[in-house]
Amino acid sequence: MMVINEDYWVGEKQRSKKTSTKHQILLCHTSCTINDYFTMISTRYAGKYNKSFTYTIDLNGQIYQHFSPLHYSNLLNDPQIDPQIISIGLENVGQLMGKSDGDDFFDWKGAIYKGKVHGKLWRNHHSWAEYSAKQTESMLWLIKVIINAHHIEPNFSGNNLPLLGVKKFNGVLTRSNYHKFYYDLSPAMDFEKINTYIKTECDG
Repeated sequence: MMVINEDYWVGEKQRSKKTSTKHQILLCHTSCTINDYFTMISTRYAGKYNKSFTYTIDLNGQIYQHFSPLHYSNLLNDPQIDPQIISIGLENVGQLMGKSDGDDFFDWKGAIYKGKVHGKLWRNHHSWAEYSAKQTESMLWLIKVIINAHHIEPNFSGNNLPLLGVKKFNGVLTRSNYHKFYYDLSPAMDFEKINTYIKTECDG
């Protein structure tokens, strides 16, 4: 049994007042360190930042809940989509630059990246920050909890490509299934592991 930390709960102005029925779990990443993410959701727009994930999971596998999954934020800025999703944001800086003229990799903000690197060409980028094993384990556990609690279908899109009919899909998606503008989850994730877990461990 894993523990969910509620120390970074967002205010009522940062999520909906209404509740809604869910039929999608949306897998995303933070594009920054977890501490930078916590700072952003508490201080950006004078504490009125309203695009928070429902949950985040740091590289050590710690799960943080930011508001009740019965509510929703303005994550995708779409009043038809946002009410139907429960989002999970994994600590991950995403695509990496560098190594051509030096020994270091850099994230999109120019900060040196010291973690493990996954190499795969995707959308004109070759290097990606790794998702950790502990983080993935916590994500799978949380997916199962959410599926069972909210009666979401145990289906997974299986990839990070734009998906036809994505708004009506019932199950687990990556944010990049919604539009090619999104880069999460990146190729560093083991999509087949998610698919196998959902098929074998989740009842719906």
